[in-house]
Amino acid sequence: MVTVMRKGNGVVLQMNGGEGDRERYHAAADARGAAADARDSGREAVEERGCRQLDSHEAEEMLRNGDALMVDVREPRELAVGSIPDSKLIPYSRIGYEIENLKQHAEKPIILSCRSGRRSEFVCKLLKEFGFSRVYNLSGGIEAWRRASRPLVRQAPEATRDWQRS
Repeated sequence: MVTVMRKGNGVVLQMNGGEGDRERYHAAADARGAAADARDSGREAVEERGCRQLDSHEAEEMLRNGDALMVDVREPRELAVGSIPDSKLIPYSRIGYEIENLKQHAEKPIILSCRSGRRSEFVCKLLKEFGFSRVYNLSGGIEAWRRASRPLVRQAPEATRDWQRS
């Protein structure tokens, strides 16, 4: 179970249970996401549960126009498959601490991605609660991006903090 708590200027996502529970939670969320991704593939962008879903083509077009920020919420250990060019890495486990830093980009559309689109959908909803109005979820996440033969880079996305090096 995940509990969202406001703490100071940020948010803390508390996972009830140990490290094994956290891994099972993410694995279950990713499995649900993969099933939903298969069901949703080929659809136009739709607004679902409050977050606008973008397919890979739409997200790439927004990025190509240069007015959107791509935020990858995967954990550093998940980056071996590649990253979307020019994406910023803010791991799901750190998003509560980075909301204030994201506010400097509040005027831009923010596209969120993860492996399957489920964690990024949760972050999309969280950012909306904090007043971000132009947030989008990459439907199907990096897996859908890869299946659509969109470009990937093999180095880690630009980190927003030094914690990535630890």
